[in-house]
Amino acid sequence: MTFKKKLATLLSGLVLSVGIVGCSSSDEGSNDNDSKDTETTEETQDNEKKEEKSSENNDKKAEGDVAAVVNGKEIPMSRLNDSIEQQKQMAKQQGMELKDEQLNQMKDSILTQLINLEIVKQEAEASDVSVSDEEVQKDLDNLIKQNGGEEQFNKLLEQEEISKEEVKDQLRTQMMIDKFVTENTEEVKVTDEEIQKQYDKIAESSEGSEQEVPELKEVKDQIKNSIKKQKQREQEKKLVDKLKKDAEIEKKV
Repeated sequence: MTFKKKLATLLSGLVLSVGIVGCSSSDEGSNDNDSKDTETTEETQDNEKKEEKSSENNDKKAEGDVAAVVNGKEIPMSRLNDSIEQQKQMAKQQGMELKDEQLNQMKDSILTQLINLEIVKQEAEASDVSVSDEEVQKDLDNLIKQNGGEEQFNKLLEQEEISKEEVKDQLRTQMMIDKFVTENTEEVKVTDEEIQKQYDKIAESSEGSEQEVPELKEVKDQIKNSIKKQKQREQEKKLVDKLKKDAEIEKKV
């Protein structure tokens, strides 16, 4: 995936919580000789080149295609393909290889999330939510830092033919979406009772295992954050479901 695609995915604010099933054992074939390992490596490299070429061809074919239309606004097929490609790359980094069947299963889920994001984006743009230049610059500075500093970041932008102003526009949009969601969802609170209940569940499920369960005080913050994130996701889902009732959505794939 090119830096341009990575940047677009990063700025979309989209978190793809798609379950990935399947793994391969690194111990299999561990007694093979070096020549066999070399053949396997060469075969893997050839497959990766074929996948990259196939992906590039698919992008070209899908350039003018539309994955969905939300309130008259098109979501290009290339954006869906980029999100699927991101999942493939993430799986690869974890030592997993996604099969065609798994990719097809996640395709509809990813498209739904892209549609949800587009709906919220449109509502945020139509609202009175505003983002200051100072806020945008702060996020841009963080992005530059994450990508090796000013000089390296500028090289990447030049290489991908993206201007810094385009990046700032996308950052502004994302921050506006975040503010809109915050203003239109309930404040999330986590009680000590909820934390205790979750801790008890963890302790109960660990009974009989060799792993020792840490004391509550050691994992309290971790459990609290987990419950908070879950509640935030529930609030966001309620908001999206509410907005979708009045939205005109047409899936093309």
